[in-house]
Amino acid sequence: METLKNITLKVEGMNCASCASTITKGLEKKGYENVNVNFATGEANFILPDKTQLQSAVDTIDSLGYKVVRDLSGHTHNHTHEEGGISNVEKKFYFTLPFTIPLFLHMFLSISFLHNPVFQLIL
Repeated sequence: METLKNITLKVEGMNCASCASTITKGLEKKGYENVNVNFATGEANFILPDKTQLQSAVDTIDSLGYKVVRDLSGHTHNHTHEEGGISNVEKKFYFTLPFTIPLFLHMFLSISFLHNPVFQLIL
């Protein structure tokens, strides 16, 4: 009896829903089930009936023009939800937060440089 395993792969190069759809269709065409690809998080989830097919899934994604993230030893990075760390979306959020807060503060505080359009443009 085959054991089913839920796999999550980190995929780079997706920037729209069409990219996610392309990967979804490619994996479904190869026979993978319950394929769910999210371009915002950069993750591809699917059910893997046999561990030997994981490389086939990676090759399929790579052949579509996207890149599956591998660790330094060359192994595919298979994410689980228990892993620590923050996602790329969270990294982008925390990077932009210091630039966004002053743009909102000008609505509540009457500090003159916050109202300066050049300052706002630079932010």
